[in-house]
Amino acid sequence: MNINRIRSELNRPVLVGISRKSFLERLMRRRASPEERLFASVSAEAIAVLMGADAVRTHNVGESRDAVRVAEALRLCLNKDPTRCNEELVRIVNSGNH
Repeated sequence: MNINRIRSELNRPVLVGISRKSFLERLMRRRASPEERLFASVSAEAIAVLMGADAVRTHNVGESRDAVRVAEALRLCLNKDPTRCNEELVRIVNSGNH
């Protein structure tokens, strides 16, 4: 999935809704209740954000918030010089915004 291509073709922000969906069972390669899909759900949401998604619809608000914040910080590093990436991550860590 190329989120940037979707965004440019639609000229709209991209919202993903992965939260505990049944397709995650197939990716997990096992039967799993919605509660057992939590880690797969949060992982997929973070990866979607890392790939460029603008927003996430979720039932796992606290868990997803933390994962998305980490993914957003790491997204700053994509295709950048490692030194610049390090500087930006240090700035985020030192800003103390919670």
